[in-house]
Order: sequence, then C-alpha cells, then structure tokens
Amino acid sequence: MAINQYSKRFITKIKKVYVVALPILLVLTILFNNLVIDFYYKVIYRNRFKAQAEEVVSYVELTGSFPKIEGITYRPLPADTKPYSYFEYHFFDVVTVDSDFWSILFFNQHLNNKRIKEFTTTAKIKNRWYELKITKIELNEPGGPENEAVLFAVAFSLILFFLLNWGFFQFNLNRVSYNLWRPFYQNLRRINSYHIRNKEPLQLKDTHIREFELFNQAILDFTTKTQSAYNQLREFTENTAHELQTPLSILLAKVELILKRTSLESENRKELLDIKKTIVRLSGIHKGLNLLSRIRSIQYAGNIEKKEINFNELVRESLETYEELIEYRNLTVTLQADTPVLLSTNEELVRILVDNLLRNAVQHNVNQGEITIRLTSRGFEMSNTGSVVEGRTEDLFARYHTKSTDNGRLGLGLAIVEAICETLDFHCAYAYQHSQHVIRIHWQK
Repeated sequence: MAINQYSKRFITKIKKVYVVALPILLVLTILFNNLVIDFYYKVIYRNRFKAQAEEVVSYVELTGSFPKIEGITYRPLPADTKPYSYFEYHFFDVVTVDSDFWSILFFNQHLNNKRIKEFTTTAKIKNRWYELKITKIELNEPGGPENEAVLFAVAFSLILFFLLNWGFFQFNLNRVSYNLWRPFYQNLRRINSYHIRNKEPLQLKDTHIREFELFNQAILDFTTKTQSAYNQLREFTENTAHELQTPLSILLAKVELILKRTSLESENRKELLDIKKTIVRLSGIHKGLNLLSRIRSIQYAGNIEKKEINFNELVRESLETYEELIEYRNLTVTLQADTPVLLSTNEELVRILVDNLLRNAVQHNVNQGEITIRLTSRGFEMSNTGSVVEGRTEDLFARYHTKSTDNGRLGLGLAIVEAICETLDFHCAYAYQHSQHVIRIHWQK
C-alpha cells in the first residue's frame, strides 16, 4: 500500500513538472539547432574550401601555373598585402510570379533560387601574393541550409534533447524523492537523538503518507510506554536505595549491641557474627548494585558532565585514602608518572574507577606484596602480586565473579570498572604477566 501511494505521488509530481519543462526543452533544442547549422557552415564547410585552396597552392608551386577549375578565380595582390581569409554563404529566394497551383503543390517555386558559398583566402606563391576565391553556386535549390547541414543539425539536436531530458529526469527524480522521504528522515533524526531520560515526550513531524503516520504512531506508543516503565523503575531504584539502607543500618547496630553483652554463649556469639557478616555483605551488594544502576543511567542519558582533571593528583588522593590498609598488609606501592596527565572527563566516575581498582589490588594481594601504577598520556595500568586466578580470565569483569575465599568479597568491583569504562568511552583489559595481575585502561577505545 505504501509503495502504491508513493508511486502515485511520485508520478503525479513528475507529470506536473514535465508539463512546464518539456516546452522549455524543445525551445532550447530549436535554438541549439540553429547554432549547429551556423557551426556547420563556419567550421566544417570552411575547412573543406580551405583544403581545396591548399591543394591549388601546392599545384601552382609544383607546376608554376594556375589550374583552370570552374568556380576558382585568382587575382594578384600588392606586395605589402597582409594575409586574410573569410567564408561567406548566401541564399537567394526568387519566387516565380506565374506560380500556378501545380507548382505550389509540387514545391517548384524555387526553380530560380540560388545558394552561393564563397571562400576567399590569400597565398604567397614564389614571393608574390595572390587572392584565391572559391565559389560554389547551387541553382534550383530551396532557400535555407542544404540537406547535409540539416541532417547534421538534427542529429546533434536530438542528442542534446536526449541528454537534457535524461539530466532533467534524474534531477527531478532525486528532488521529488527527497521531498517525499524528507519527513521520514526528519523523524528518524529525532528518534536517534531522543533519550529515554528526557522529560518531554518524543515529538515527530506530521506526514501525509498514511503508512508513515502509522509507523510514527507505533514509535510514539513504544517510546511512551518505555519512558513510563523507565520512570517507574528509576523511582523504585531510588526508593530502595534510600529505604533499604536505613533498616540494614539499624539491624547491624542492634547485632553489634548484642555482641557487646558478656553473657552470650560462644555458639550464640558465633551465629551473631555470621549474621553480621551477612548484613555487611547485603549492604555492600546493595550499594554496589545502586552504583551500577546509577552508572548505567548516566551512560544511557548521554549527558555526561566533563571537566579537566589532573589524573596524577587523583591517583595520589586515592593512595592516601587506602594508606592505612596498605600499611596493614605491608604492601609496597610504586607510582610511575613521567608527565602530568590532564584529562577532560567525569571526575566522579574516574575517582570511583581508580578506587575500585586500588581496593581490588589491595584486597587480592598477598601480604608484603607489590602494587605498581604506571601513568601515560594514553592511559594507565595497575598491577599487583596477587595469587594466580583459576579458571577463565574473560569472566573477571562479570558480576559476582570472584575466586576469593573471603565471604566479604562481592564480585562487583571489576563489573563497576567495566561499566565506567563503557560510559566514559574507555577501554579496559586484563592480563597476567610476570607473576602479576595487570589491568590496563586506555582513554580511547
């Protein structure tokens, strides 16, 4: 249905344009026809006479005498004559006075007509100037150009007409097609630039094609439902992030209060310690998932706030934050930074990224191990002397993937790192080299 409607509109527009354009093309073709006839006589015919004159001059130089050829005359010129050359052609229409019906019927009125073509040029023969005039007179011919000139002009005029017609058709085809599809491409640009976090609903341009209207309505219904579902999910996430932390904190505080009692039996104390670990783990998972959700929201919104940060200073501040834990594990930290690294990006996400990598390097390291941080203009890498990872290293960035025997590990640290890299258009990679775990971050993918 859409194709039929499109075809009808397309053909109708083509017809309307051709009603105006076709007479213009014909007028241009007729004007070009006259120009071709003039070109035929001034160039082609003139070259024929010129070739004949050169043959005559060659003959005179060889024989020393002028040939007697009908229609060619010679005239000596003064010694100071400047060379010249020109071509003329004339038509003389002599209409007979006593033309009768039969003469008119059989086009015999031109019996006394003359068609004269003259070529005049100069030639220097044996140090003397001569004028050569070649005249061709055609009697009993109708006025106007001869048949050869007419055929020559018609052939070139037809070629021009077809070229103009083809060029105009292609131009009109592209113009009409562009106008018919313009609303579709305008709406396509609006859909591509639309974000689900926009407060305003999607606005699409009206079109007169019914199928495009149905498509636009389907897109509007889909985006409206999706936006509504997203807003409900966002409100649920925000509510749970705020409301769940409070009872978890109260529960943890009460457990710690009970643990301070001296009358507890050892078995009850052990069970309460397990409950406390579970509450701490649940609180950590909740915070990690909320952080992931917030990062994804920033990524989908596409409006990341950026500013220029000094990455060297940011790394030093993170090292100071984990200074006590590093000293407790007796770790050796080496920071290699040849030049200051200035980066235009989101400071909050980059700080979370560095904190997660550094916390991961401290927690998974061995006592008296090493942590090395290298900063370059293209990115940075952080390596640590943790134990060898068993299994597939490709799953390290997956959620809840951890090989640690510590129940306090959440398995969300590298998943958060990967989400931040995707949001900031960074590239992250893991490698195990020289008995060290190395995570490289490049600023551009």
